[in-house]
Amino acid sequence: MAGAGIEAADWPVPGSTIVKYYLHEDGSLERAGPGADAQPLSYDFDPSRPVPTIGGAFSSLEPVASAGAFNQVGVAGVLRVRSAVSAVVLAV
Repeated sequence: MAGAGIEAADWPVPGSTIVKYYLHEDGSLERAGPGADAQPLSYDFDPSRPVPTIGGAFSSLEPVASAGAFNQVGVAGVLRVRSAVSAVVLAV
């Protein structure tokens, strides 16, 4: 299924299972909610000011940039999250 599109007339897609994940202070995504004493997290979303992206599906920016994916750790304004490795196939 990787790299394949899914087409459905309804949302959520019939047969889907909705699973809630919670963002924790350390940047982890967990199925368990944060404790009552956890500090709230927030981020700004402004589609008119997107975070610059390096890499991706382009091939005509040589010599300015090379095609393909790049590690963007440390790019200002990026919210990083992580989760444990999943043992099941997920469609996101």
